Amino acid sequence: MEISIDINELANLTQVIGIKDSNFAKILQQRASDGEIDAQICLAAMYLEGRLFPKDQFKAITWFRRAAENGSPKAQYYLARLYQLGQGVARDMDEALKWYFRSAEKGLAQARSSLGRIYLNGDGLPQDYAEALKWQSLAAEQGFADAQNELGIMYAKGLGVTKDLVEATKWFQKAAKQGLDEAELNLAETQAGEGAGALENMEEAVKWYTRAAEKGDLRAQFKLGHLYIVGLVTPLDLERGLIWMEKAAENGLPDAQYYFAELWDKGEVIDRDLEVAIKWYRLAADQNWPKAQLRLAQMFERGEGVAQNHVSAVNWYWKAADLGLSQAQYALGEKYFSGHGVAQNIAKAMKWIKRAAENGESIAQRRLGELLTAVGSPESFKEAYKWSSLAAEAGQIEAQYYLGIMLVNGQGVEKNLAEGAKWFRRAAENGHPNAQFNLAAMFSEGQGVERDQTEAFKWTKLAAEGGLPRAMVTLGHFYDLGQAVQADPALAFEWYLRAAEKGEEDAQHNVAVCYIRGDGVEQNQEEAVKWFRICGEAGNQEAQIFLAHMYYEGDGVTEDKAESIRWFRLAAEGGNIEARLALGKMYETGDGLPQDQKQALKWYRRAAAGGSSTAQTFAERLANDSKNQKSPRQVKKAKRKR
Repeated sequence: MEISIDINELANLTQVIGIKDSNFAKILQQRASDGEIDAQICLAAMYLEGRLFPKDQFKAITWFRRAAENGSPKAQYYLARLYQLGQGVARDMDEALKWYFRSAEKGLAQARSSLGRIYLNGDGLPQDYAEALKWQSLAAEQGFADAQNELGIMYAKGLGVTKDLVEATKWFQKAAKQGLDEAELNLAETQAGEGAGALENMEEAVKWYTRAAEKGDLRAQFKLGHLYIVGLVTPLDLERGLIWMEKAAENGLPDAQYYFAELWDKGEVIDRDLEVAIKWYRLAADQNWPKAQLRLAQMFERGEGVAQNHVSAVNWYWKAADLGLSQAQYALGEKYFSGHGVAQNIAKAMKWIKRAAENGESIAQRRLGELLTAVGSPESFKEAYKWSSLAAEAGQIEAQYYLGIMLVNGQGVEKNLAEGAKWFRRAAENGHPNAQFNLAAMFSEGQGVERDQTEAFKWTKLAAEGGLPRAMVTLGHFYDLGQAVQADPALAFEWYLRAAEKGEEDAQHNVAVCYIRGDGVEQNQEEAVKWFRICGEAGNQEAQIFLAHMYYEGDGVTEDKAESIRWFRLAAEGGNIEARLALGKMYETGDGLPQDQKQALKWYRRAAAGGSSTAQTFAERLANDSKNQKSPRQVKKAKRKR
């Protein structure tokens, strides 16, 4: 930021030195050379601004220095500013402070205010709010508008002084009455309850916002538009709000462009128009407004108001992510993970998701925890635990659930059932069905919590009502067995059926059994067969055995030995001992199968290997019979001997 001499001040300088001759430049130089301070300052200002003389910052500094050394507080102030900004000379805060103090000690308000800002910001001097307040107060009391505004900010924020919004308002008003735009905006914000303070005097706020807005202040236009749009002004004037908001947007204020785009995007106060929204989002995005870039990326990704285009989505995610927006960093990571709009790259996916996690994006912390858990190494489990903990503390429900699992299993952290139960409860209370079910199991078994079947029932019921099929089956068992609740076969059947319809194999088997026995539902063999067949085809051995017996005996179905054998064989191949024993008998007796002692012995032995003593006995008998039985050649040979 370069310093410049206000044109009015330049006119005042020329008026002070009183040169009216046509040889103004020559006379000015002569009088400056003769040591006239006002002429020296005027000549320095001319060189600084490039008026009458070619712009020459070195010569400007030279003449400001001569006037400063001659004791001019104004020249000392300008020289200090040039050294502070490094304008026309190397930046030198020691030199700047030397001249600021000389000027301030002689009473120049601008120098005093500058020292106040230096102390406030700790620029070249240790930060010192008390010193900042002292110098700004001196300058403000002299009527310097900038100092009055700065003093108002310090009172509004409580910097070096007890926070006092009334006192802040007083100083903002003094500066605003002198026409300082920034003070008008600060005064409006204080009255509106925004920014530095909260006096909530909307009538005053609107007055000062309007004054600044009419002067062309974009922030004031934006704030004024917002007040009218959200209805903080009485009476509500949406039309006026939209006019001011659009004016700020058209004048290039990116946050106004973004806000205006959101109005068209959401369609809450005006009719939704995505085409108009995209136009304003683009304008804000082109000014590197990250939230606008993020929203454009989302619209391209989902095809909202534009043709779906994952490549364009990635492009906008990139821009916002590169500017540090954690939401965009996470989304970009997921894009690399999925390979939509960009070549799949797991390393880059992890990089961006981790960057978002490091920037505090809790969903990225949760996701990073999940990804590291999947790696499965001891180190990755430790990292996963760290990120899952952060996400869980931030309220990510899935992370709370995963944290519970890691603590219960001792993954990445020492096993701690009580701590695991705590996190399962946090997730369960937030409606996570799996966490509710796991917590129920811990209450049921007394792991990490005191054994309590009533609590187990409560959490199982919540998980079941949340749509978890496993919980539905367990809830059915509670009603079936009358545990922690009065036995109710009808309710048991209802929950078994709900789980069965969601594909839960155990539930499908239980439904079939209920139909066979008439437990909680009217007996119905056809329905039983239907459900046994569904879970039998899915590999449930108990259902396969039931079906095998039903077809063998014609119980609820037409007797069909071939179908019976098919189900016995499926169960036997799956390792079921009963089915192997049954096949052995059928081969031995020729019941539904060709009589075959070798096949019978094979299945007896397989059943025996599974632990069946009966099958072991049958196998030994059949083996002995085979040894004692004479072959046809042996029989023929015996006849010849006779």
